[in-house]
Amino acid sequence: MSRMIHFKVVTTDQDLVLIEEMAKIIWHEHYTPIIGAEQVAYMLEKFQSAAAMRSQIENGYQYFLIINRRKTRGMGRKCNSLTAKPSDACYNTCSI
Repeated sequence: MSRMIHFKVVTTDQDLVLIEEMAKIIWHEHYTPIIGAEQVAYMLEKFQSAAAMRSQIENGYQYFLIINRRKTRGMGRKCNSLTAKPSDACYNTCSI
């Protein structure tokens, strides 16, 4: 049985809302014990809210959904290397 993984480029607000929802699950589960709920809430709003991601896309970032067996399994981000600061992660993925 083959496992077809598909990367769908995010182009719609609906996709951004889906990523925002996944980010909330991932961040709260993994980062709250490390940096606390208040900092997680701040980071989600600043970097992983639909509005923040829309702005990032307008500045050259690319978000994508990772789909396996017709189900969304994760998300990824690629930043614009021309505008990225050295502290920016230029590629990352997360899965649920």
